[in-house]
Amino acid sequence: MLIAMGNIIQLNATANGIGVNVDSAAGVVVSNNVLTAGVASDQPVVIGSVSGVAVSCVTGPNPRLGTWGARVTNSCTVIAPN
Repeated sequence: MLIAMGNIIQLNATANGIGVNVDSAAGVVVSNNVLTAGVASDQPVVIGSVSGVAVSCVTGPNPRLGTWGARVTNSCTVIAPN
């Protein structure tokens, strides 16, 4: 199980940043992270995007400050706001 919880994530205002990135995993929880960004192409959460699809995972709520692009959560359950 992988738990990313209670972090403050500050991206450095470069294009295409990712707050939390997990390539492929089962049993992932990404919750209660405060994400701050500077550009619209930054993604808050990316799970299962490179080496397969994530299963048995939950993401959210993860409050976001600033401008963000879309998240990629594949088969994860998403709890708003995220």
